[in-house]
Amino acid sequence: MHTAAPTVADEEGHSKQRQKDSFRKFWQGMLTQKYLTSDNQPVPVLPHLYIGSIGAGANWDALCELGITYVLVASETVAFTFESSKRFEYLRVGVPDDPSAQIIDFFDQSNAFIARGRDGGNHILVHCFAGKSRSATLVLAYLIAAEGHSYESALAVLRQTRPQAQPNHGHVGYMISTGLLMFVIDLPSS
Repeated sequence: MHTAAPTVADEEGHSKQRQKDSFRKFWQGMLTQKYLTSDNQPVPVLPHLYIGSIGAGANWDALCELGITYVLVASETVAFTFESSKRFEYLRVGVPDDPSAQIIDFFDQSNAFIARGRDGGNHILVHCFAGKSRSATLVLAYLIAAEGHSYESALAVLRQTRPQAQPNHGHVGYMISTGLLMFVIDLPSS
């Protein structure tokens, strides 16, 4: 079987893709540095529940000071920073930062992890890369399911301490289109 030699167009396409990949990695590195230095504090949502960015998940001193021992990472790629330490129990919710991602499929798992931590007297950090969308969506799901909030009141609670929380429009839209958000909005407020 004979395979055709790569054409100039093929090589140009591969070169452009490599440039895009390099650019994406460069900006991800720059953003990571920003979050590690300027957005590195877990912020409380409830007495046992915190939210933050990759910087919060990498801040050993803050995690220890706040008594955080459970860490829920809402990302396919963000590393478990202190995985070798016996101090933390990690859970990865491998959802991409994409409006079409079905984050709702992870609500039961993430809510159970948070509840297990809470019931054991632990403090829990939920973080993604920027601490705005995926982690916010999981925290909202917990506030709605476990605390009885409507979506609007859960978002207000979250934004009191994390004003930049902005759940992905696709995640919220999916919950609305499937009727799941309508169901949880009807729950009585606490």
